[in-house]
Amino acid sequence: MRSLVCWVYLNLKYRLRPLPTDPVILKKIAIDLNVSLAFTYKWHGLDVALAQERIHECLNSFRWIAPLVLVGVSVPLIISAIIFVVVQFVRFEIG
Repeated sequence: MRSLVCWVYLNLKYRLRPLPTDPVILKKIAIDLNVSLAFTYKWHGLDVALAQERIHECLNSFRWIAPLVLVGVSVPLIISAIIFVVVQFVRFEIG
């Protein structure tokens, strides 16, 4: 569940902003998304453009599921909030 929430967060975040160019941050994002960067290294280090492309591919590959994830996360939160309000109202009326 954590990886799904992380994916939704990163997907929304990097739809609005470009990916960073810092190799350390790109490695962290790739680890969070389970993107392999094994073939993105040059002689002197990480190929930033190729790593960004691989991360974009990962974010775009699950684009169709993003609305389902948002509904799946938001509906239980809304239902639990309604139940909480009803329980508090009943406690206030009884007590």
